[in-house]
Amino acid sequence: MSYSPGVYRKQGGNEFVIKFGTGIVQFGETPSISALLMGGGSNASPLTTSSASKNFLDFRTKSTDTTGSDSRNTYLKHTLSGGGDSGETLRAYTVLEGVDAIAARGAHVSLDFGASAGNASGEASVLKATLHVANKAFPAGGTYAAIVAEAYVAGNTSSLAAVTQHSLFRGTVGGPGDATAKAKVKYFLALDGVSDAAGTMVHTGQSEPTWGAACAYIGILINGQPYYLVAKDGAVV
Repeated sequence: MSYSPGVYRKQGGNEFVIKFGTGIVQFGETPSISALLMGGGSNASPLTTSSASKNFLDFRTKSTDTTGSDSRNTYLKHTLSGGGDSGETLRAYTVLEGVDAIAARGAHVSLDFGASAGNASGEASVLKATLHVANKAFPAGGTYAAIVAEAYVAGNTSSLAAVTQHSLFRGTVGGPGDATAKAKVKYFLALDGVSDAAGTMVHTGQSEPTWGAACAYIGILINGQPYYLVAKDGAVV
C-alpha cells in the first residue's frame, strides 16, 4: 500500500500542500468551529496576546511589476449561489469589552504616497465601493446602494447624549499642514458620471424654490458648530 501524506511539499516545487479532506489548519488549542480551511479560537475562548503592537496576521508585500497590471496584497471572492443565501466576502467586527479604549475602529484603510516619486495618474481613492448593476431589468423590491452607513441602536436605553460628537458620516481634514494647506482640500463631495436632467440625480439651472412648510432640515456639524442643510420636497421646481 502506498503512503499518501496529508501534509507535504510538492516535489520539485515551492508549494506546501495541506490535504485533509474536511480538516482545517488550527492555530491554538481551541478549534474554530466555524472555519472550513483555517482558523483558531472561538467567541468563548479566543486566541489572545498581551504583547504590544502585534498583529495576528501580518503580510507586507511589494510589487515591482511595470506592465500596468493590478497587483493586490489580498484578494478575496465569495459567490452566493444557494438561492436563499446571504453573506459577505469580508466581515470585520471589533468589540470593546471591559475596557475604555483610546480609539477603536471596525476597519482602517489607508492610501499613502512616497515623499517624492509616487503619484497616481488616474484614480486615487482610499476606499472604492462599486455596485455592479448587471445589464438586465431587476425585479421590484430590494434596497440597493454602493455604500450603507448604519448606526445600530441596540435598545430603548441606548443613548449617545453624553458623547461629544456622533454622526452617520464624519469628514476631517487632518495632518500637520496649516490652515492654508488644508484649505486646498476644496470639495466636500464630488459627483461624476451623473445625468443632468429633470427626474435624475442632478438638475441644474433651476429657479430658487419658494420655501414653505414642505421642506426638511438635515443636521450637520462644521468645525463642531451645528448647521442645517435644507431639503425641498420631491416636487420638481
